[in-house]
Amino acid sequence: MTVAYIKTTIQSMLVMLLVFSGAKTIRAEAGGAGGGSWPIGGQRGTSFEVVISGGGGEASAVLFDCDQLRGQIRIDAGGGHPGPLLEIESGPDVQIGVHSFRLVSGNGVSKAIPVQIYDEPSIPEADEPHEVPGRAQAITWPAMVQGAVSEDGETDFYVLEVPRGEELIFELITDNGLIPGYNPNFSDSIMNLYEARGSWFNDKRPVLLDVIDESTILWWPPRLPARGYSIRLPRLVHEFTQGGLCLIEITHMQGVGNPGMNYLLRINRANRSATDGQIEWTPRELLHIDPLDWEEREFSHEIEPDWLRNLHERSFRTVDNPDDSKEADDDNHNRSPECFMSNLAPAQLEREPNNEIAQAMNMKIPQLVKGIIDQGGDIDHYKFKVEKNQAVAFELRTSRLRHPYFSPRLEILDQ
Repeated sequence: MTVAYIKTTIQSMLVMLLVFSGAKTIRAEAGGAGGGSWPIGGQRGTSFEVVISGGGGEASAVLFDCDQLRGQIRIDAGGGHPGPLLEIESGPDVQIGVHSFRLVSGNGVSKAIPVQIYDEPSIPEADEPHEVPGRAQAITWPAMVQGAVSEDGETDFYVLEVPRGEELIFELITDNGLIPGYNPNFSDSIMNLYEARGSWFNDKRPVLLDVIDESTILWWPPRLPARGYSIRLPRLVHEFTQGGLCLIEITHMQGVGNPGMNYLLRINRANRSATDGQIEWTPRELLHIDPLDWEEREFSHEIEPDWLRNLHERSFRTVDNPDDSKEADDDNHNRSPECFMSNLAPAQLEREPNNEIAQAMNMKIPQLVKGIIDQGGDIDHYKFKVEKNQAVAFELRTSRLRHPYFSPRLEILDQ
């Protein structure tokens, strides 16, 4: 039997510490990998490549939010890309919308990165300059154009031919406002439509079309308006009564540009609802709950009445022993929520002095401890006994203040 010591150094007021045995291995999220990708999506039922930026150079595997998406990391030697290439295979039955993935490396698991799956054929932005109407990149529709405003002052022009009587939608999709903590690139996007026939004064100057503007403003994060930012979502509808060439202009409202300002330009026929005549635009939310959501590690969750039971359910597993079903049944009973709750000792209040290891406060496991940091430099020590090969989980919650105002540090020491 070994004595283990817990040392907490905290810069604020109150901490709640739960220690219990029988837990699975806990994986910690590592930062640094997964700043974003280009393009930010691909067509359903195809294989496509995305370049990972903002880290991820050591990534060796990828985790998706559903089994209809698969991926493989490829190192592109001499390709000049800011990160590795990720080849994504999209199944034919994958749901249209925003999915997410994470990169796995020796440093841990990256933050979630969004990826848009769509039905329209993909058209990559051309390498040749198309910053003025006369050099506009020719495209067809329906399409999802994969582009980026990568430099300050950059404007992208595209041109397509539309038959008479067609009503089309033009939608600019970015990866903002989907995942907390994700870099807010390209939040002030601008899209304009022009008729390429010239004006009375200048036969080479495009004429701005009188479109139906269904653009909207999204506030992100929605629950923190004081700390958030607005995201403009350009959505335009136009019926081409005359037909002909249409010019599309994409730029940033303040003329800002950088390699991370990626976008998808969606062009398709305006299919209206039979009930209310409304157009269904691209949803601005993740299709799946992130299976690796580590938000609780950031001390931002409230302590609900079923907190202990939830911890138990994600920490214990049933035992399957066909050779001795009675032994398995007994073991499962010992791991049940009811048994766990009945063995949980009453919550203990921290007792001072415990700043030194020799003053460490005794505790049992499972155990809930409530402690207070009442002055600068306060350090709390606790000790308990563990058996050989016993797995122990530690969960720290700050119930009054959270990071960055209350940032605890937890150390596990042997005797």
